[in-house]
Amino acid sequence: MAVPRKKATFAVSGPQTAIIRWRTSVPGRMAHRLWVHPDEDQVLVSDGWGVAFAALRLRVLRLDDGREVASTRLGNAVRALTRSLDGSWLAASDTKLFRLDGATLAPIEKWTSRIPRYADRLVAGGQFAHACNHSEPSLHAVNLATGAVKRRRLGSHMQIHPWNSENLVAACGDGRIWVGSFGLEAMPRQIASTPAFCDSALDGRGRLWLSLGMYEEKSGDIIGPATPTSCLACMDLLNSSVLDEVDLGLPFWQITASQTGKTISVIATSRIVVEGRTIWRRTDVASFQASDFRCISWVRVPDAFEVLLISPDKRIALAARSSDQSQSDPAAAELICFNF
Repeated sequence: MAVPRKKATFAVSGPQTAIIRWRTSVPGRMAHRLWVHPDEDQVLVSDGWGVAFAALRLRVLRLDDGREVASTRLGNAVRALTRSLDGSWLAASDTKLFRLDGATLAPIEKWTSRIPRYADRLVAGGQFAHACNHSEPSLHAVNLATGAVKRRRLGSHMQIHPWNSENLVAACGDGRIWVGSFGLEAMPRQIASTPAFCDSALDGRGRLWLSLGMYEEKSGDIIGPATPTSCLACMDLLNSSVLDEVDLGLPFWQITASQTGKTISVIATSRIVVEGRTIWRRTDVASFQASDFRCISWVRVPDAFEVLLISPDKRIALAARSSDQSQSDPAAAELICFNF
């Protein structure tokens, strides 16, 4: 049941220029993947396109100055990463799963059998690693003790979130929301059906946030990103029959919720014309109070940069120089970190 849509209010008159904390160069022209360390002031960065497979690295950078403090080579780019309960990292490449040392990133274990191809989501739970690829409908649970893999078919454009000590949430872009136990011994239970959405986030209060709108659009034989949405929705997983909707007044795709559930942040987009083509670029970061949807922060990155990652808990975001902009070093991208 959807309740009448609310509208956000703004405590700021417009986007402010981002105050940059640091700049650095990372190998690869584009398609870098980033993850903020949940416990340390660090960000992990996987090298992007344009680097030889054997040279691709996963790197740890300090959030205060961007200095690299650790790195490792795994023979391919890391596509998904999650923190395990023992403090180590679980990292997925195209066809392999690795356990890495929590500080040095040194490889500890490797799994190669029946690992889902191109996994871009990972959740650790119990003795299992749960993985999915957004374009495939199946969720996989890899038993890290035995190597056995269970698979459950749930829906495409899937995102997975750890909920509590026993369960995870699978949010599929067609609107199906599932809850399953770690290991997927039983088929997950569908708890809700919502309008289609393109991104999801789960806060520490058990509320699932959705950016309502299609994930992709088809024009003839071409499939590309859908037009950004301005509609945010929220569902309490313990009362999943009620869906609250709010119009944020900004076009966006990606959303992130703070662990406390007090703020919701979005990567807002701007319409830009490049060589006669109209594209949407992720240029802004806006934060809203979850209690009344009042915008309390709105910043914009410098021209030619695009926002890649936001962390509302650490109040930082990272952006890279867009791939359509010429650079002095075509094999590297400029990465910036800024506060919001």
